[in-house]
Amino acid sequence: MAAGANSINTNAGALVALQNLNSINSRLDGTQNRVATGFKVGGAVDDASSFSIAQGPRGEMKAYEAVSRGIANATGVLSVAEAGATAVSNLVGDLKKKV
Repeated sequence: MAAGANSINTNAGALVALQNLNSINSRLDGTQNRVATGFKVGGAVDDASSFSIAQGPRGEMKAYEAVSRGIANATGVLSVAEAGATAVSNLVGDLKKKV
């Protein structure tokens, strides 16, 4: 190493800058996680008690979504059944006309 050159380990200014950079990167990771998940508390690591409390409503929301999908599926099945019953009724009407 040349005379007068400082390494990052002995350069106090560079060490402070490195610590600040690490701190900023850590906060940026947290912000990116909140943006990506849409939740202020995305995981137990963020805030364990709030995360635990939030799991109840999140679970209920997923259950309501599942029920909603089930109702949509049942509506589709009933529409098909109605169309089938209408077709059978029309065929019976046609048969009555022929008899």
